[in-house]
Amino acid sequence: MCTRGKHCSSTLAAGAGPTHAETWAGPTGEHSPGKGHLVAPGSAHSAPPYERTALRLSSFKSKQAPLPQRLSSQYTLYGNLPQPNLNTATMRFSLATIALLASAAPAVNAAVFMQCADPRIQPNLLSVVLASPLPPPRIDLTTSGVVNAVTTTLSPAAEFNGCRQYCLEKNMVFSIYQPGLAGLLASCFCAALEPEAEYVTKAKDPAGNCLPGSYAVSYLPSAPWSFTSCATGSTVSGGPPPFESYQNSKCFKDCAAYKHMSMVSTEDGSYMCTCGNTLVAGTPATCDRGVAQLYTTGATASGVARRNKIAREAARRNAKRTLCPDFQTACIIPGTDSFECLDTGMELTSCGGCSDGVFDPPLDAEFTAGVDCTALPGVAAGAVSCESGQCVIWDCASDYALVDGTCVALSA
Repeated sequence: MCTRGKHCSSTLAAGAGPTHAETWAGPTGEHSPGKGHLVAPGSAHSAPPYERTALRLSSFKSKQAPLPQRLSSQYTLYGNLPQPNLNTATMRFSLATIALLASAAPAVNAAVFMQCADPRIQPNLLSVVLASPLPPPRIDLTTSGVVNAVTTTLSPAAEFNGCRQYCLEKNMVFSIYQPGLAGLLASCFCAALEPEAEYVTKAKDPAGNCLPGSYAVSYLPSAPWSFTSCATGSTVSGGPPPFESYQNSKCFKDCAAYKHMSMVSTEDGSYMCTCGNTLVAGTPATCDRGVAQLYTTGATASGVARRNKIAREAARRNAKRTLCPDFQTACIIPGTDSFECLDTGMELTSCGGCSDGVFDPPLDAEFTAGVDCTALPGVAAGAVSCESGQCVIWDCASDYALVDGTCVALSA
């Protein structure tokens, strides 16, 4: 069972961008699932130009080979990681799993300015491919989350908006773009992890344009937010008390029911967030640490909250339908916020339907309550099965007799 906050395996998904010695490269030939090999960059087996892979999380449990470990910067890994097996009789998933897969749907939201980051952020981004003793190669999922390390002028990601779009298509949370100097390569990072406030550096203006040499960080799943400007003397009111977070995405999420938001990066690497429906804009100021970044939804709070709720419910149900094959039903696991995919036509403890209810069913759907065949009175141990959604008994315990397919108690 995939428990809350844990992932059971990973897969590699093909992307775009030039090859690079410090990135994952996808399979281009005869590589079986669960296998992989190392080749030196530039060898006969190197990936073709612009082949790129992105690390994607999957919640399927696999009994195949363990995930490759941290990768040396002198090599590139080719091959597939273990693929999910959909032929298992039962699969269990938690709400955290559903949220993860729902978030992997194609992104359509516009990105917004997050921060200008100083060059110290680059070694942090490249840390996912730090060298380690070989063999075996390995990547640490707790520090991963970066795809596409370097672009060229021939790649769409070499442009600021192209970098944002590239990262949106990779279903990542942040794009981190550096245009480079004249004649040098631009850099486009796509990250699932939170860039910390300690990397914030002074921008060029109140509009969030970054100075040469610094990195422009954008928050991608930004709807319904839009960036207004950076300002001093601004106030946001009509909402909950300000709160501190080391995850800047939490500011956007927790303020989603309000029209305005102010976010200020602090010296200790955190963000102070204030939500509300009333804004006093103050005086525009160059974006920097300690200067408020102002955002607005451009809609009423009730409308925003309603749309967000509808979108979350739709995403969760779509993810649920994707997780369970057509012949299985998402059944509630009692006492948890999880479900398991069961074939109720042959599942002994949920025969004919989910015995504890269907997980998050559509409002207009009708479902039949299942039966735990093993709990039927008088049934001998191991003498019952579920066939086509019906309990079939072929023997009864002592003091019971099998009558018309049912165990009937004998009179004293």
